[in-house]
Amino acid sequence: MNDHITIEGHDGAFAAYIARPKISSAPAVVVPQELFGVNADIRKTCDELAEQGFLAVPPDLFWRQEPGVVSVRAQLLGLPSTRVDRRS
Repeated sequence: MNDHITIEGHDGAFAAYIARPKISSAPAVVVPQELFGVNADIRKTCDELAEQGFLAVPPDLFWRQEPGVVSVRAQLLGLPSTRVDRRS
C-alpha cells in the first residue's frame, strides 16, 4: 500500500511518502530524496523496495522552505515530478 504520512518534529510537521510491503512486519528503509525533491522516481524506488519486502519512506527534506516542492529545474528538464501538496 502506498500513501502519505505526516511526521511530527520538534519544530513542525512534514509529509513523507510511504510504501508498505504486503507483510505487516518488515524492515524499514529511509530513502533520501533527490535534489529535485520526493519526485515520481523516488516514489517508484520506494514502491520497488516495498515489493521486495521493505517499508520505504522518503521524507520531504525541503518542507521548511516549501512543503511538497519538486524543483522547477526538474520540471524544466522534463523529469517526472508530480507535486504533493500536504499543507492542509
